[in-house]
Amino acid sequence: MMYDDDEFVSMVVDANLNCLNQFSGFLVNRLKTAMNDTKLATLLKGLDQVLYCGLPLAPEQEDWAIKQGLRTTVSGLLPKGFLVNILC
Repeated sequence: MMYDDDEFVSMVVDANLNCLNQFSGFLVNRLKTAMNDTKLATLLKGLDQVLYCGLPLAPEQEDWAIKQGLRTTVSGLLPKGFLVNILC
């Protein structure tokens, strides 16, 4: 489900959200915004985990997330259906 950045901020600040699990297609928009929004970037950095699945992130967003110290995890299925989580 997609929700706007203001709702995300509210979930982190008001509801103490500490883990984010999104399809990469939704996460990439949040990361693009965070690249120019220090408040959003700080909230993302404070999460215990940012888990994403689906398509890989674009190299620009992936590099930014790593440089910022986001605790990202890629989740997906291997060909035989085994679940794999990769910490970045």
